[in-house]
Amino acid sequence: MAVSNTAAPALIRRANLALSTPYRAPENELETLIARLFAEVLTIDYVGVDDDFTELGGDSLLGEALSMHICERTGFDVHLDSFAERCSPGQIAELLRSKGIVAPNSFSLEPGNDFGSRVQIVCLHQGKNGTPLYCMPNIFGSVRPYIELARVLGGNPPVYGIQIADRAQAFASLQEMAALIAAKLLTHCTDGPICLIGYSFGGYLAIEVARQLVEQGKLVPFVGMIDTKPGPVSLPMAHRIRYFARNVGPWARSFLPWALKVTTREIAHARHWINFRNIVLRKMRGQHQWHNHDWYKNLPEGRKTMVDRNFVLTRNYRFEGTHSSTIFLFRTRPSAATFELLFRPDDLDDFGWRRVLGSNVHVVYLPGDHPTCIAPPSVTSLANQLSLALGVAFASSHDTPRGGATPRTGAGATTP
Repeated sequence: MAVSNTAAPALIRRANLALSTPYRAPENELETLIARLFAEVLTIDYVGVDDDFTELGGDSLLGEALSMHICERTGFDVHLDSFAERCSPGQIAELLRSKGIVAPNSFSLEPGNDFGSRVQIVCLHQGKNGTPLYCMPNIFGSVRPYIELARVLGGNPPVYGIQIADRAQAFASLQEMAALIAAKLLTHCTDGPICLIGYSFGGYLAIEVARQLVEQGKLVPFVGMIDTKPGPVSLPMAHRIRYFARNVGPWARSFLPWALKVTTREIAHARHWINFRNIVLRKMRGQHQWHNHDWYKNLPEGRKTMVDRNFVLTRNYRFEGTHSSTIFLFRTRPSAATFELLFRPDDLDDFGWRRVLGSNVHVVYLPGDHPTCIAPPSVTSLANQLSLALGVAFASSHDTPRGGATPRTGAGATTP
């Protein structure tokens, strides 16, 4: 699978395009939102309400990206077939208003409104042939992080994304979510093997969906995780205690000078006591650390609910059994020492996944940190490493029995 060269897309001037309709400015909040999403996806300086999606340079792949953006901002799933008849911001806004959506993040609760199925498969790259690669949803239930990765990856095999509707009924467990995804994949790809990959939260889904597919006789030659760390219940308590005891000394030596400075500041300034009290109260209420983060505040309410639900699923998830084939872990370099890392083996090359999965884990290091490793410019390195890993997995799968069962082959390789 070849990796295409990338460059930042140049901004297109609408005035330079030969359009059949004159410019008409958006007249309300919903039309303004849709027109702005058109402009962002198509990299155009501005878009009018009556501008046609195809005349602006849109195609099916860009249509998938646009439909995902509209879904995330309005809560309604605009499918690709909608663009055949409703291909301008004004027409899409009219469609949304007919479903009871009059403004961004405003949802109709009418029982007759169709917000789509719980699990959707969208095409991120239209390959001609080859084993398809399916990207598991992130903690938002979205495939947005993979859009650029699929574009850079290129090649013949198709790349699909799994998207979860934010207004779907809550899943009881991560295994239940994976079971629904696995069932969807079996109907989407009825013949031949499939490959799975997941970023962060999606990594849990990748290994769990792979386990369930293999149990049903489906060949899964490649499973990849992008910067995914095992949840707290995955590693045995005895292992975590030993890890803590081994690392608390070196961590304390680097932490104590900073702690002394912070303690002095806390005593000197009363306002820091207020902050400390708020942190304690937030922990007691079970709130998560991202509640004060800008990226969380700007999410639609449906996505916030999904993030909270999925966080709980990962906290309670435990991988059952063993995964006999090789897992590819694409990870960033260890971050600065924090107290939380004393309980999570961040400095281990595989984050502890070999112990959890009972399988060979091939580790590949990526540039950037957790948020940027899958975004430009680091995504180019990820795409190249992923292309090589897929080649290795396909080569080894020729000697693999159906179902992906291979003898366990040691500790796994590490790519610096």
